[in-house]
Amino acid sequence: MTVFFVVIAFTYPYFSDLDLYSKNKRAVFLCIDNSFSMQAKAASSELFTLAKIDITDAFGVFSNTNSIYLLSNDRDMIVDEENDLAIKLSSIDYSAESFSSLKLKSRVSDIIERDGLSEAKLIVFSDFKEEMSKDDSLFSSMDMIRKYYKAEDNLNISVDSIWIKKVELASDRFTVNYRIKNTSSTNKIEYHEQIVLDGVVQQSLTKVSDAYRDSVFELDLVIPKSRKVSGVINIEDNALEYDNDLFFSVDFTTKSKVLFVGGNVPHKLKSLLNDAFMKMEYADVRALRNIELSEEHFLIFVLSPSLSSKDLSIVSNYMSSGRDLLIVPGEKLSRIEFNSYLSDLGIGSVLRKIGEQYLSHIDYENDFFSDIFNSRVDNFEYPLIKNTYSISSPNSQKLLELENGDGFLLNKIMGNSTVYIFSSDVFSSNSKFLEYDLSLPILYKMVSLNSKNKMYGIVGEQIDLSSDNSNLQIKIGEELIPFSYMDNGVLFFPKIENSGNYKIVSGDTIEKYISVNYPRKESDSYVKVEGLEKEIISYDEISEESSVEYLWKWSLTLAFMFLLIELSLILFFKEKR
Repeated sequence: MTVFFVVIAFTYPYFSDLDLYSKNKRAVFLCIDNSFSMQAKAASSELFTLAKIDITDAFGVFSNTNSIYLLSNDRDMIVDEENDLAIKLSSIDYSAESFSSLKLKSRVSDIIERDGLSEAKLIVFSDFKEEMSKDDSLFSSMDMIRKYYKAEDNLNISVDSIWIKKVELASDRFTVNYRIKNTSSTNKIEYHEQIVLDGVVQQSLTKVSDAYRDSVFELDLVIPKSRKVSGVINIEDNALEYDNDLFFSVDFTTKSKVLFVGGNVPHKLKSLLNDAFMKMEYADVRALRNIELSEEHFLIFVLSPSLSSKDLSIVSNYMSSGRDLLIVPGEKLSRIEFNSYLSDLGIGSVLRKIGEQYLSHIDYENDFFSDIFNSRVDNFEYPLIKNTYSISSPNSQKLLELENGDGFLLNKIMGNSTVYIFSSDVFSSNSKFLEYDLSLPILYKMVSLNSKNKMYGIVGEQIDLSSDNSNLQIKIGEELIPFSYMDNGVLFFPKIENSGNYKIVSGDTIEKYISVNYPRKESDSYVKVEGLEKEIISYDEISEESSVEYLWKWSLTLAFMFLLIELSLILFFKEKR
């Protein structure tokens, strides 16, 4: 019997019907990355096209002995036969949902549990641009094989960002800066650039840009009579076509309101938050009860000593109305009072007072900073904070962090309101936060996120506008799209699947423009990741390993068992003699 099972083990037996030797239900997950970065070109075709061809080849190997699941970034499907695979592959298009190894692992785990699968193999077809390159250990608990795709030239040029530099309303002119990101692997790259404003070409040039360098250009534009502007900057390259356009809108007819309550307003803050787009107003705490807070867009509330419960209830009602606010502890506020106010507002508590600390960390991964910085700055000159507090606030996020790990700027979602909390007085000599370049973009972002004057959106994400006008519609060409539903003065529109400048109309009147762009996070150069270059050599080897491997292991195990039995019997009869 020992010889028999040894022979069986080394013949690698194969059974076409898995049920002959196992009751386990097996599956193969063919996971295709259909994010926009898969538009990049390889030698023969787009990466996305190559992935579809490879999936078809893999299906032919695994379909006879496994249940096949086809997963993209935004869809889960079961495939029955080769014709069904072709139909389902053709239905998968590029998606605004980027590849996420964490989400993929969670989805596969849910399917395994739902369908009672005991064994599963993942084959992921992707350029692995983001999360997988950061932490490949996410799939260590799963049997996964990677098919890695890489663009031939690593070439991509994109309009990374645009911002207003200055406004001269008297002369109807304004100046924009726009940044071109060049991630080419060559020394220099030539490309065509075009700027269109309200349908009129403002500039059309062929330029040469240095590789690995961000080029910033300045352009003077004339404001039309309506003082509402929609424009687009177009870049022609031969890599990712989806990010060749950056759409933008400017509205000089409506200003976002900022209300500053309590304490003396620093001159620096007045200059930061008073411009063509923002209007700052001031009020004493005692006048707070006479102000219609619900009509203000953003509230900066400096906590002063001896606030009454009525003052705090007004702030609490403001939060419940769905408006955002910034809370700052005043210079003369004690730890006990600060703790009491945060507790009464349901925000959290103050653990202790801290001495001098440097600001040391920016949470670049947080969505709050998604369009503030062009790139991570490691050598940023961070300000010194003289006195600050350690705040405990459940479910809050640390946007800015001190060197001891405590949060310096936190944000917390409370219903439909976002509350920002500084752990220290940033409007006094206690810190020089306002003097640093970091302060302006952060304050602007806080105000703009809840502004009625919202003028931007991302492809694949829901568009929401704060407005009391229930007649607003999005105009796409000649088609009018009404909002889906309204909640607390916010209109929620369906997701827009294509980039462009769209009109927000009320009847025949254009209320504003809204610019919708593809996400820029996949426009960076392809990172070189050790270990991802290893490609699949043979699907047949994978299939053989997954379908037959444990049969020869069982045969070897039985061979050893019979060998032990035979040795025991020989020893037993030898002793008898």
